[in-house]
Amino acid sequence: MHVKFKAKNLVDSVLLNLAQNAWIRTRFALPWVACKSLSVSDIEKDAWAFTYERSSNIDDVTKWSNETLTWSSNVCTLDEWEEKLKTAFWKPGDERYGVELHLARAPSTGYFFMYDLDIYSEWNY
Repeated sequence: MHVKFKAKNLVDSVLLNLAQNAWIRTRFALPWVACKSLSVSDIEKDAWAFTYERSSNIDDVTKWSNETLTWSSNVCTLDEWEEKLKTAFWKPGDERYGVELHLARAPSTGYFFMYDLDIYSEWNY
């Protein structure tokens, strides 16, 4: 999603802080974004399960946010970003969280807010 803000001279660190606060609220509104895959391949080949750590402890929530929210200083087109996310494709057994949020500056004006949902788009393993 390409987002343009009305505020002039928005500092990246301020945007990242605001995005992180919104992302943390999303965790509680949509717990699915905080589900994490767990490899259980010792039991069965290609076996995996979803886990969810139910916690309102700020340290746990901040750790989750730091692992799932990414800021990139590279400037690419949306097509280039989509290709980069495709190459980072991951499967449920990779022990990653259900959704990742990637933020980047757009080539002209504004920012890209990109969600990596690949875990749900491919089910043929």
